[in-house]
Amino acid sequence: MRLWLCSLISFALLCTGTVSAAPTDAEKKQARALMDEGDALAAKKEYSRALEKYLAGDAIMRVPTTGLEVARTLERLGRLLEAKERAQAVASSTRTGDEPEVFEKARSSARELAEKLDARIPTLELEVKGARPGAAIEVRIDGKRMESEPPLKKQLDPGQHELSVSAPQHTTSVKSLTFAEGAMQKVEIEIRPTDAASVPPPKSPPPDPPADTKTSPLVYAGFGVAAAGVVVGSVAGVVSLQKTSKAKEDCDGDDCPQSSKDEIDSAKTFATISNVGFAFAIVGGAVGVYGLLSSSNARGDAKRHPVRAKSRAPSLDAAVGPRFIGVFGTF
Repeated sequence: MRLWLCSLISFALLCTGTVSAAPTDAEKKQARALMDEGDALAAKKEYSRALEKYLAGDAIMRVPTTGLEVARTLERLGRLLEAKERAQAVASSTRTGDEPEVFEKARSSARELAEKLDARIPTLELEVKGARPGAAIEVRIDGKRMESEPPLKKQLDPGQHELSVSAPQHTTSVKSLTFAEGAMQKVEIEIRPTDAASVPPPKSPPPDPPADTKTSPLVYAGFGVAAAGVVVGSVAGVVSLQKTSKAKEDCDGDDCPQSSKDEIDSAKTFATISNVGFAFAIVGGAVGVYGLLSSSNARGDAKRHPVRAKSRAPSLDAAVGPRFIGVFGTF
């Protein structure tokens, strides 16, 4: 069976130093039954239930042999850190004068187990970046708060673990990490200040200069002249056509009475007035369109080049001759 069975025969004759009094015969019998139940469960690989029995038996006996069984079962469950701690506790337990040889063998086995477990346990090396100097950084592994602050070196059981790093007035960073047996894993986590005093406000672009919404007077003047020119040209044209038609009725080919000649001259005069009216309408329309364009360009230039917009002054001039009428200027 197990080594601890031999120790129970002489247990009443020694003191291990780990309990205040030796267990009674009834307690020894109870411990023996618990350890037997643990053996049966371990044989069926029901290690969680076996551990419960071994822990209960070790709580009664507190001897190296029962403690070694607890450490071995913790190892089988993948709880390597706890198994190592139990094995180290057994290995460092105090030897008494009259204890059985089996206890010393259990200590030796526990020492070897602790060394093997230490090589299998993965290690986390944590470094935190981005925090303000002096910030109180809190590290939690699987929800359990670590006593020391980063940089942190910590042994963990193999498998998946959740790592959380936070600090007052800082962001919280959470990572899920998987550790293989014996691995040395270096992890860098960044947290950033969140309070307004430590985060500079974003630079806003300079405001646009106020848009010039004034409409150029050329718009009103130009379109006003254009409208008047259309009216004058239309009326004069109609009168000219009427006089020409009346004069043709009184003429016989090129032979016209004096009254018809006067009518023809009058028709020519109205025709000239009509042409001049429409010419002014064209010029006025051009001036009005120019006024609209210059107002729009002035607003755009004021936004893009305020100084240039102020220094550039557009000009417009009109020219009228016996055979022409037009506008010219700078834009």
